[in-house]
Amino acid sequence: MNRTKAVFLGLVVVVALIAGGYYAYDSMKFRHETGPYTLALSRDGANWSVATPETQITSSGNELRIRTDKSKFHYQLVSNVIVVKAGSRHVIEYDVQVSEGNMFLGVLDVERDQWISQWPLSTGGPSATQRSIVVPTRAISLILSNYNVEGPRESSAVIRRIEFR
Repeated sequence: MNRTKAVFLGLVVVVALIAGGYYAYDSMKFRHETGPYTLALSRDGANWSVATPETQITSSGNELRIRTDKSKFHYQLVSNVIVVKAGSRHVIEYDVQVSEGNMFLGVLDVERDQWISQWPLSTGGPSATQRSIVVPTRAISLILSNYNVEGPRESSAVIRRIEFR
């Protein structure tokens, strides 16, 4: 084998190793959760996190009670990244009864940091709902957020279920 071919093959191997390493890293950074995904109804739930220090969570039986921070639109609960097949259809079932203020449940494309869909949750509104959604990306998070358009205020709600499948 002449020197030119050896150098070329060496470069091909180096590029393949770099590309393979990047693919492995890129795949690993989204390996957090795969469906079905249910919000753990406890303070120490491993599949979501409280987004602000002022957000208060208490659990009682099969319910989570949330008292949000005083804000217009701050995130309150954020799920871990959920890995899905881009273009796949999913169902979100939730039972969230808002007793004060307004909130929304949304699906965030974490790769683009853009909303895929959002559903308002209002005081006195229906609590148990099922939604169908096509997810155009491979990595999402579920977000429960304040949605107080009139101005900053606290919201309160009882969460019985948030399930993504």
